[in-house]
Formats: sequence, C-alpha cells, structure tokens
Amino acid sequence: MADGLGAIAGDFPPEMLSMEAQRLGLDPDSTDRETLLKAVYEAMAGSGPRSAGQ
Repeated sequence: MADGLGAIAGDFPPEMLSMEAQRLGLDPDSTDRETLLKAVYEAMAGSGPRSAGQ
C-alpha cells in the first residue's frame, strides 16, 4: 500500500470507507479496499475521484 494510502487507512474503517465512497459517487461493493482508499485519497488531495479500478 502506498505511503499516502497507509496514512489514511486507519482513519477509514470499512463502514466509513463505504460511506465516503458513496459520497464520491462510487459503488463500494464494486471494488477492493485499496482502490477505494486511493479514490478517497485523491479526492482529499484535490485530484477528484476517478473511475473505480483506475
């Protein structure tokens, strides 16, 4: 897991990550935890969410 993702992983237990993914317009059931964390991290960094899996 990339350093940035590792830094936020503890802040997003599964329930919180699911809610944040939904808020970003992603389907939390469609991909794995690392991909969702990456999307959340990019959104927090100002890059905005990408399609799941990218």
